Amino acid sequence: MDRFEKELMEQLAGDPLVRNGFDERLRRRIEERIREPRRAPRRFSAIAAFAGAGALLIAAVWIGVWRLSANTGTLAYEQISGPAEQALHVSAHQPSAQMAGEEPAIRSALLIGIRADEPDSAGPGVVGVYRSLLVAPENGVLQVVAQGSDILMPYGREFWKIRSVRDPDGSPRLVAAPAATLEATATAKEPADGTATDKRGDEAAESGAEPERIYEQVLFAGNRYISVRQERFDGDRETDSREFLWVKHVEQLTPKLLEGTGDGEEGEPHVALSDVLTDATEAKLEQWAIVREPGRWAIRYPDERSEEGEARPWRTYPATLPSSVVSHDRLDLSWEEIARLDPLAKDAYTSPAQDVLALVRDDGIRVVPYRLPDAAARSVFVPMDNDETIIMVQWALDRYVEEWKRQAALWLTPGTSSPQ
Repeated sequence: MDRFEKELMEQLAGDPLVRNGFDERLRRRIEERIREPRRAPRRFSAIAAFAGAGALLIAAVWIGVWRLSANTGTLAYEQISGPAEQALHVSAHQPSAQMAGEEPAIRSALLIGIRADEPDSAGPGVVGVYRSLLVAPENGVLQVVAQGSDILMPYGREFWKIRSVRDPDGSPRLVAAPAATLEATATAKEPADGTATDKRGDEAAESGAEPERIYEQVLFAGNRYISVRQERFDGDRETDSREFLWVKHVEQLTPKLLEGTGDGEEGEPHVALSDVLTDATEAKLEQWAIVREPGRWAIRYPDERSEEGEARPWRTYPATLPSSVVSHDRLDLSWEEIARLDPLAKDAYTSPAQDVLALVRDDGIRVVPYRLPDAAARSVFVPMDNDETIIMVQWALDRYVEEWKRQAALWLTPGTSSPQ
């Protein structure tokens, strides 16, 4: 107890108090004590300070979440607001540098493969014309940093190229090889290693028949698999054709295999659906395809029940492709959110890092770092013609972005690949 309290106790222990229990001196001391500011014990001050800091922290977190929601859920040119749970979801994936007030980084790059279809001036079918481009951050802004002919596809620890070439019969066929090998040895009119021969053409010449024409188009490329549509024309009846759908391992398109491709399922190197859907024992389909539906890559197969002479309709197989086939096939925005971002978007892709969105329109692709407040200024638009189709979207993240930029600049040469 302090000195005043000690004196008061001593007075209370003495003779009975006068004047109704108070003398004049005691009354003044009590009034002075009431007016005197009273200090809390030291330990209560610490608790109060801690509680105050906690309240400030809670307020700061609340304000931070609100600001994050406004910043990451809104694009200046679209005025879209994301839900509160989206803001919390975003905050868990933002680099810590953003919380420290540093320049927010774009973590993703995407490699896009595009096919255009053109009538073949030398035959009855349609040929595929291919180009690839890499969209990556450059000085904090998304840009097309490299583009060129063929399909450039990451495979394992290197990049492969897929190219359409003329075989000795004049058929536009697909070949694939490591980019360095294909560029070093391929020519525009023969396979990369020159191993294809005129065997089928010689046999046709001996019989007096025109050689069969085979047209191949890429429907999907990625990871390690290539989906191929193949149309075969009888040399004597070029108005009639047979359609085949194959999924191949990329190494099954190496030039040395081009010569040995036979008719039907017997001689054509391919991957059966049961080879990739190991838990679907009923999937005994040899012919199938990977095609794009809005928001995902889907499995299609030809209906064998169609009448002879009619085009076989393609059916959708009710299964999801595993990550071994399509490494990233998830759309992290709802279609309502995509429509608000771009009403003209008919398809979309999102990065595994959930920071970049590719909006596909009839006139091109708009690539947006949609989590950033200044997304419009950091976006890039890639024009596309009406006859062009996206057949590949592959993502690089973080430290792989610079490596992909280096590789793409090395192997993508300007122009588009067309079989000569």
